[in-house]
Amino acid sequence: MSKFSLTKKELINLYLNKNMSTREIAMTAGVTRSAILWRLKKWEIPVRGFYDPLVVKQRTAKIFNYSGLKRDKSPRWKGGKYKSKKGYIMILKPNYNGRKRRYVHEHTLIWEEINKKQLPNGWIIHHLNGVKDDNRPENLKAMSSSEHPKIFEIYQKRVQMLEKEIKSWEMKYLTLKKSLNLKE
Repeated sequence: MSKFSLTKKELINLYLNKNMSTREIAMTAGVTRSAILWRLKKWEIPVRGFYDPLVVKQRTAKIFNYSGLKRDKSPRWKGGKYKSKKGYIMILKPNYNGRKRRYVHEHTLIWEEINKKQLPNGWIIHHLNGVKDDNRPENLKAMSSSEHPKIFEIYQKRVQMLEKEIKSWEMKYLTLKKSLNLKE
């Protein structure tokens, strides 16, 4: 959202004279609705009540609902890109490779673009460093679904080895600290 740029006079004109809703003003000004409500209160402009005829008309006309606004017309549009609940970046690609799903994993698109071929059925993209939104080509590896669980055993052994190494360094640090009489 951009910085609030409406003057008190402009806000009064839009809200009281033109009877625009706070949402309509917010969309026009490119700010949040709460920013408009805050200015109305700050500048002591009377706010319409819930049962005000204009508010009731707007509610019944579903002006408060963004669901009728599609893609770039909606103030919530993020360019067809979002982060899934599982942490993956999703890209809008309607009818991607004949599939009906609308959003596709960004790492799949990147891997397919780099390798100039479609990901085979039953294969997945593994993030080598384990960071699900790190989609750099060098961090992506395609593998079969059956091969994927085997990687975790390898990583588990590596983590255990690194934990032992950390403990070893901690012991060396404590020994050195004690011999030099250092305090934290």
